[in-house]
Amino acid sequence: MRRPQTRYPLEGYPMSSDEQPIYKLPPQSIVDLIDAPPTPFLSLDPKRACLVLMHRPSLAPIEEVGRKELRLAGLRIDPKTNGPSRMSYFTGYTIRDVQSGVDRDVTGLPDDARLGQVLFSSTGEHFAFAVKEADGQSLWVVEVAVGNAVRLTGACLNSVLGGAFTWLSDGKRLVCRLIPEDRGELPVPGEVPSGPVIQENLKGIAPSRTYQDLLKNPDDEATFEYYGASELAIVTVGGQLERIGNAALYSRSVPSPDGQFLLVEALHRPFSYLVPYYRFPVSVKVMDTTGTVIRDVVDLPLAEQVPIAFDAVPDGARGFEWRADADAELVWVEAQDGGDPSNDVPVRDRAFALAAPFTGQANAFADFALRNIGFSWGRPDLALARERWWKERRLCIWRLRLDGDEAVPALVFDRSFEDR
Repeated sequence: MRRPQTRYPLEGYPMSSDEQPIYKLPPQSIVDLIDAPPTPFLSLDPKRACLVLMHRPSLAPIEEVGRKELRLAGLRIDPKTNGPSRMSYFTGYTIRDVQSGVDRDVTGLPDDARLGQVLFSSTGEHFAFAVKEADGQSLWVVEVAVGNAVRLTGACLNSVLGGAFTWLSDGKRLVCRLIPEDRGELPVPGEVPSGPVIQENLKGIAPSRTYQDLLKNPDDEATFEYYGASELAIVTVGGQLERIGNAALYSRSVPSPDGQFLLVEALHRPFSYLVPYYRFPVSVKVMDTTGTVIRDVVDLPLAEQVPIAFDAVPDGARGFEWRADADAELVWVEAQDGGDPSNDVPVRDRAFALAAPFTGQANAFADFALRNIGFSWGRPDLALARERWWKERRLCIWRLRLDGDEAVPALVFDRSFEDR
């Protein structure tokens, strides 16, 4: 194949001092059009008293686009910041009073800051956000009444496996995932593999989807563990930080509504070269805010055998969450059909609840003939459960009463989700 020939200098093309071509800009009117600031994103506080306008750039700079990224277990990781490599950001915040319409720009932000999405506390008195720095991500907070940004941590947040922080219900503390203090140096891949990569098929034929950016070898596994591992910490709005528990591949760390417990999910080996990280084995625990494990809820195995059909789910428990209308009650659903929609069974999913102090057996409180897709919590006498069946485009919404009265669910809607 004949290679194309390039002639230097190119007539009419801008050149550097050493006669190399450089990027050519369009007319200034086009530059101004492309660089015009987009409409800000908005975040309304829980009390509906103010909202934050999050100003964003028109386009990411070329140095941002060209940064090195790691592609591991279905993730694209920025190794310098321990977060997603393709993460949009904001350049400033403005607080707007809903009643008066008066705007105040947030002060105290670092120059040329790359700011994350704001997250309000339950009281609406503060909002927190991450700042993307050259060597990591740091946690900051703003007291709405003052409007000044204060840094709470160094560049140690770890958001490789999801959001790195969330508020506790008191509005004064946050649960964070931090880079382990003793992480050490990145394992160096060997120049020569120590042995072959072995994969086994132990359960017969199992069609599977095709995924991007999967693990390929033991070196990838070690790198994934290195960047994915984090430690949990409690951080106050005054800047006090206390690490709790041991380092692990935490993918979730959700506080209970009363702020006394944490729902913690942590990935662990054996990893897979066929599916992304969210199909890896995961242990589900309830911890208190000192890091003490109160209950080992379940240890879910690797989910490589999930059917590819719509409404297929991993076998066993899934969808762990706190009841929003209770102090500390854990809820989840378990597939009763092996997770396979081709199995003809009268009950597809069964919902369970386990309240503090998390002893004894979980209580089954609802059965679903279709696939459960979530709950909306209101009061003990009013909760909504949603189930659907893709093949029939059917969606059902049920009213549940978990206060002991009228325990049988009441059907609210039964319709096609393709209807207008």
